[in-house]
Amino acid sequence: MTTPTAKVGKPLSTARQAAFGATVTAISLAMSIAMSIAMESTALSAAPGVGASDPIQPSSYTLPIIRNGRKTIRVAANFWSGEYPSPVIDVNSSSPGETEIKAYKSLRDEKPATRCTITNGLYHPWSTTPNSVVSYYQIVPLVEYKALRPRTIAGAKLEKGAVISRLLYLAEGSCQGVVRRGKKETPIDFPCEEVNEAQGMRLVSGAHDKFEEQWLHVSCKQGHKAFIRDRELLATAGVREGEVESYGVVRARRTP
Repeated sequence: MTTPTAKVGKPLSTARQAAFGATVTAISLAMSIAMSIAMESTALSAAPGVGASDPIQPSSYTLPIIRNGRKTIRVAANFWSGEYPSPVIDVNSSSPGETEIKAYKSLRDEKPATRCTITNGLYHPWSTTPNSVVSYYQIVPLVEYKALRPRTIAGAKLEKGAVISRLLYLAEGSCQGVVRRGKKETPIDFPCEEVNEAQGMRLVSGAHDKFEEQWLHVSCKQGHKAFIRDRELLATAGVREGEVESYGVVRARRTP
């Protein structure tokens, strides 16, 4: 299967490609801030316990974030991409009860930290056990392609100069983005291989950027909601990595 020149998210196999950095105009920045505030407050609609047979409706938006004191514009999406999203996070699933974690109030900045108590269980987009997840998120570079000539992608007619923005990798060679014409944006799903120079699409924003994060938005027993990064949750005492049993099914890791 041919993979895209600018694949974002998890690769199909071992051929991992570089993600891409972000540059936006002043108008795009203003729009992204307004949109991200609205979407972050509503947490997007990725329901807890979403399995492979019950897919979410992928949504994305641009998000200004601060990491290591540096502000950049990224793309936040309400899912973990890839054929087999990972990791599977086992939060004391063998013991009924709760676990206290350190989380954050916002995806934008990893401070201030906040106390958060969550329900024990398996945390993964395919998990069907009760847990405290509101939504799963990934944050990736902003990627944009510009049409060098009129063409049609997945039934969408692109005029010369039209831009496909917020390119995201879904799974099985499929990508998602929005066709931007001025201030108007139209969502589009398409084969990733359709966006490259040979197909008349030129990369105009983002290159050589390997930034990628995965987050969980959780409902805390204290009464508030918070965000925690997957690797930080895995590093919490009593938490370990689970495993995929089969496509769409996850479980606690079996000990020999």
